[in-house]
Amino acid sequence: MDNGAVRRTVQSYDHIAGKYTTKWFDKPVMEPYLDRFIPLVQGHGWVADVGCGPGRDLAYLLKHGVPTIGIDLSMNMLEEARRRVTEGTHILADCRQLPFRTDSLAGIWACASLLHLPRSDFALALSEFARVLYHGHLFLGLKEGNGEQWVRGTDGSNRFFTYYRPSEIESALGRAGFELVELIRNSDPTAAGTTWINAYAEQAKSS
Repeated sequence: MDNGAVRRTVQSYDHIAGKYTTKWFDKPVMEPYLDRFIPLVQGHGWVADVGCGPGRDLAYLLKHGVPTIGIDLSMNMLEEARRRVTEGTHILADCRQLPFRTDSLAGIWACASLLHLPRSDFALALSEFARVLYHGHLFLGLKEGNGEQWVRGTDGSNRFFTYYRPSEIESALGRAGFELVELIRNSDPTAAGTTWINAYAEQAKSS
C-alpha cells in the first residue's frame, strides 16, 4: 500500500513514544482548534481521533463530552494514551482502512497524521473518512509546502512528511465529497519556517 514510508515512520514513533509524550502531552497547542471543532460534533455521535498519539487531544474531546475513539498505528503511542487517558477507547488501526461501519461517525479529528502518508495515499484516506462519516465534520492538520521528504529529529527519529498547498487540500476534499468550511494558516512557534494548515470541512449536502 505504501513504499515503506508509513511503516518506518511508525517504527520511529514507537521508538520515541515516551520522549514525545513528555514533550507534547501537556502542551495545549490545539485547544483553540478543538474549541472550534467540538460544537460541530457535540451531541451528534462518535468521533475518531485519527493519529491520536499519546492522547492529548483525545483527552480534551472526552473532557468536553464528545465520545471519541483514539486511533493510531504506533502501539507504543497507544500504550502512552492508555496510561494517560484511562477512560478512552484506543484502537491500533490504519487511517486508510478504518475499523468502522459506513456512516457510523459524526466527526474525525486528524491532527498531524495524514502528513505522514505518501501523497499518493492522501485521496485514499479522505475517501475512507467520507465512508465512515455520516453528514460529518472533519479537521485536518497538515504542513504547508511542496514535495515529500524524510526529516531526522533531534530525538533521533526519522519520519516521512508530505507537504501541501491550500488549493491542493481544497481540491482533494472536494473530490472526496467534502466542502471546505474554514482554512487557517499559522506559523509554528517551535519550528522556524514551518507553517501549519488547519482545515475544517463537512460532507457535502448531496453526499
